[in-house]
Amino acid sequence: MGRPPAGELDQKGARSRLANWDEDSIVESASGPMCYVGYISPSLPPDLAYFAPCVAAKEGAADSHQFIRLKSGALIYSFFLSEEEPYRTIKGASLRLPRGSEDYFGVVDHSRQSEIEDLTRVMFGGTREEIEQLAIAYARAVGRDIGSAPRLTFSRSRSNACDLTGVLIPRQFPYLAFAPSDMDWGHVSLYGFFRLLVLQASSGRSPLRSFILDQGVDESVLNGVVGRTEHLINERILHYMRPY
Repeated sequence: MGRPPAGELDQKGARSRLANWDEDSIVESASGPMCYVGYISPSLPPDLAYFAPCVAAKEGAADSHQFIRLKSGALIYSFFLSEEEPYRTIKGASLRLPRGSEDYFGVVDHSRQSEIEDLTRVMFGGTREEIEQLAIAYARAVGRDIGSAPRLTFSRSRSNACDLTGVLIPRQFPYLAFAPSDMDWGHVSLYGFFRLLVLQASSGRSPLRSFILDQGVDESVLNGVVGRTEHLINERILHYMRPY
């Protein structure tokens, strides 16, 4: 299933529902589809990346700018929907992150048991297959296709910092490994990898871009990742050392 089902923005009062908000739900406002995955509180223990969004209701912090949204593979700081802002819940759609032995991630339609690919691209920057194909092509170009690298993986037990950007990679969140986990480039966030592509493969004159496309990557996939990442330029990204 490629596109999310269309619908009217027929709901209001999101903050009144915050206490029961599901961090896996996908909603749409005038700004487009969005998913609130967490909330940063001053009381957050150091071993947690963030609380569930509903904790903000208990702390009386519905107007905080410390909510965390997933957008194009990046975790960004955000306000929550205002009480009067129209929105709709995309019924049946939910965020899926890796867990246990399953490394799948995306947005799924439970009623059809299928992935909603357009929403997966909005949230993660690309589908799993697209990101993996880009990473393999990039690794071949720079001589990093060694052994099992690169690979899309996740940590079951702890959060990590991106080796390129320092942004937070929470546990049970996908990242790219271009080397073993105890070495440099063993933890590269989706955002960090996409930023590399913006720098090195967005121009039509780029030799790297030509090489990636010659490896069989569809040009629309590369352009889509680059374009979505460029739209993050004014966003505040969640880093490993959290500023309060």
